[in-house]
Amino acid sequence: MEQILKIFTLTGSCLGAIAFFQNLTKEMVSANKDKWKKITEIIKPVDFDNLRHEIENGMLRGETLNKLEELVYNIDKNDLDTVGFKSVFGNRIKNRLHKIAGLHKELRTYVQVPYWNPKFDVYDDDDSAIGYKLDKNVFFMKNQLLVEKKSSNEIDRMYDNHLKNVETIAIKMYIIFSEIQKLSNKESFEFLLPWKWKIK
Repeated sequence: MEQILKIFTLTGSCLGAIAFFQNLTKEMVSANKDKWKKITEIIKPVDFDNLRHEIENGMLRGETLNKLEELVYNIDKNDLDTVGFKSVFGNRIKNRLHKIAGLHKELRTYVQVPYWNPKFDVYDDDDSAIGYKLDKNVFFMKNQLLVEKKSSNEIDRMYDNHLKNVETIAIKMYIIFSEIQKLSNKESFEFLLPWKWKIK
């Protein structure tokens, strides 16, 4: 009888702990979903997908760049209304947001004149956003002047490596933003299931 009472007591304690933890995470889950909604009002997952494809084609549309830079601005100034995600333990969402900000800075070390020339999204429209387009001819000419005795094949490889590096940054951003989406939309019960902790 005493053993049965101990089992009931232990079960009751476990259920009480689970209920307490769920109540604790409900507010966090609701807040994080709200923050995710605000982020998607700035930039959406499809914009990061577009970023990958634009870079792959040697361009970056002004509209895409403006959205990305608005997100990074909110991250850098730590705008809690937009990026103030909550966490029970280590804030994995915040860490990933800072990774995106760091990747943006890395991206802009590549995407700049003289190799990437400013370009309006729409021609002859003063209100059009300004993006960039990679100019292979300028890249070739500048590197030929800077590095004497470089063959055209070598400069072609330098061009391919330049574009590949920028593509890699864009792909990393896409993956990290996808992870933020998953983390932001977890339900409270998922925090009780260890197999749900890992991002797939």
